[in-house]
Amino acid sequence: MTVLEQTQLDPFHSCIESIFSEQTPSPFRSKAFGKLFEKGLPTKKFEAFTYFPLRQLYANSYKMPTRQVVPSKEFIERHVLPECKGSCLVFIDGAFVKEMSFVNELPSSVACVPLAQAEKGSYAGFLQKRYHLALEQEKDPFVFMNLALGNSGAFVYIPANITLEKPIQCLHIISEDNVAVFPRVQLVVGSSSKVSWITSYVNVESVQKFFQTSYLDVSVDEDSSFDHVIFNDVPKKAYNLFSLRSTLKKQSRVNCINLSTGSKASRQDYYFAMNGEEGDVKVTGLSWLDTNHHSHAHVIVDHHAPSCVSDQFFKGVLAGSSQTSFIGKIVVRQPAQQTRAYQLNNNLLLSEGTIANSKPGLEILADDVKASHGATVSQLDEEQLFYLRSRGLTADVAKSLLVEGFCRDILDKVSCDSLKKITQDSLEQYLIKQNT
Repeated sequence: MTVLEQTQLDPFHSCIESIFSEQTPSPFRSKAFGKLFEKGLPTKKFEAFTYFPLRQLYANSYKMPTRQVVPSKEFIERHVLPECKGSCLVFIDGAFVKEMSFVNELPSSVACVPLAQAEKGSYAGFLQKRYHLALEQEKDPFVFMNLALGNSGAFVYIPANITLEKPIQCLHIISEDNVAVFPRVQLVVGSSSKVSWITSYVNVESVQKFFQTSYLDVSVDEDSSFDHVIFNDVPKKAYNLFSLRSTLKKQSRVNCINLSTGSKASRQDYYFAMNGEEGDVKVTGLSWLDTNHHSHAHVIVDHHAPSCVSDQFFKGVLAGSSQTSFIGKIVVRQPAQQTRAYQLNNNLLLSEGTIANSKPGLEILADDVKASHGATVSQLDEEQLFYLRSRGLTADVAKSLLVEGFCRDILDKVSCDSLKKITQDSLEQYLIKQNT
């Protein structure tokens, strides 16, 4: 494999050269790089990236982290949620660091090991099947970049009939400026099991600019449940991309909540394959943006089996010159009769310079289907503002109450109390800033 021939990947040239000159990648990673080189970086011709600021991203260049300086244990502990003191996976500059993680409260039957270790053990066959599926079905070049350049992932296996009472936190820490990082997690939720997963981000104070593309692959077995919350709160100059790929078997349930304050550009990309009947997928998002921040969501729910339900519901609050987009798609295959599938995207514009793009879509090949999609873009209701003012509230308080009401139904879905408070405090500070 010749590294220097990939001129179309110039923004990440240093990363690619570093990886392929220092080590011999596995056959899977080599194939993933081949797919990346074949596709090239996304352009505006990629429908999924129509609204993403690719030109600004490609104007930068990034390096691989040196990992010479490790954040202190005290720094890490400050960012572990109280509910996750014994169930937190720590990634530093894209690499899973088991010795810095806190997994002592997980049941002994739960496997939590470096991905390289899992690839050589009893899980090797399963992982090879997941890797083959990714190579065959994936369309996102940034996912292939993660699979090719990420070399220190984590594997988590939740066996059958396990209910985790506390959530698992996946804490991503960036300690170097101007780096590109590629964290990856392979997660298995066994039959009749239940797990909640929280993805969070933090950086040391000196870090202002980085590129991160995270990948979470989740296999959800029969009659099992997987809940996921991601809070995307990173420096304003950072590019933060997150991809979740999930397969669902019979009567399994997935509930995802995406919360974002935006950055130079953040992007959350979801694909769900509903392969067993009576499955249920809910994916919900809320962003509150200002200045020139971007937050973009791309969601595909692919119904392969009958009697399944899916619901996509995204909201955005925009101020300054911020931008958001929602590109959603419901695919209902011919065998997926008696499907119920819904999409809704609502945006609230607080400033004239904001842009909210919405592109919901349906592809229905079955006959017995109930499906709907819709989108709204609006400003604060003047009549509601007038009513609140007439009750003695100031203009700023009235405005804040209406925005909080717009956001409340999604924030209330967060079940982790400490994370709910963090996000509510973030929204409160956002509203204070808008009123100054």
